[in-house]
Amino acid sequence: MKSPSFNFYPNNWLGSSRVSTMTPAQEGAYIRLLCYQWNSENQTIPDDDEALAMLSRLGPGWLDSKRSILKCFHPVDGIPGALRNERLFHEFERIDALRKRRSAGGKKGMSSRWKTEKQESNNSVISELQVSNNREQGTGNRELGTEKRDQGSEKQQPPQPPKGEEFSDAFNQFWDAYPRKVGKKTAWKAFQRAKDKPPIADLVEEIKVQSGSQEWTKDGGSYIPYPATWLNRGGWEDYLTAREGS
Repeated sequence: MKSPSFNFYPNNWLGSSRVSTMTPAQEGAYIRLLCYQWNSENQTIPDDDEALAMLSRLGPGWLDSKRSILKCFHPVDGIPGALRNERLFHEFERIDALRKRRSAGGKKGMSSRWKTEKQESNNSVISELQVSNNREQGTGNRELGTEKRDQGSEKQQPPQPPKGEEFSDAFNQFWDAYPRKVGKKTAWKAFQRAKDKPPIADLVEEIKVQSGSQEWTKDGGSYIPYPATWLNRGGWEDYLTAREGS
């Protein structure tokens, strides 16, 4: 199932030289054509002036405006008569791949939870049988007058010193990869709560990609979110702008 929405970045839009040379009507037509591409089966729009005049709602004015708008679209190899905005197509592929990884991870997690619940159920039955047997044994000893004072009492364990903070291997991999190391314990809690996060290898790879974005490299990395914030909002789904020249 395709995502019903795509990310929109105001700074990138307003800073685009192509968009800045469009009239308001052309800019609105461009947005409409992007939406039609997103909703299409193969992420394209038709390379047909009559169809584009209707889809853009420019009507007869399409012929005067198409040069400015079609700079943002290109012919598609293997699909005759089709145009595509490559930036939007890249966003579609990224979201689709993430959706598939999350679906596979969800199925794996469901299987693991089922096995855990089954094991806990079995352990509970065994525990109840052991308690029942202990009670019956204690009753028999009392009837024979041979029950010992310490029978059935639990051996007192000496108090254990508090353990230090322990983190999973997956979290340690996340922490090593994340560039802003602030609030580790808070990040660990957020990491545990993020049940829909992708597998750790994909998560680390997404961090590497975002670490090279304009948003994360601007002003020496001052705009990189805290790790807990990034995890709580599902930051692995963000689509950031690559640095110029990268």
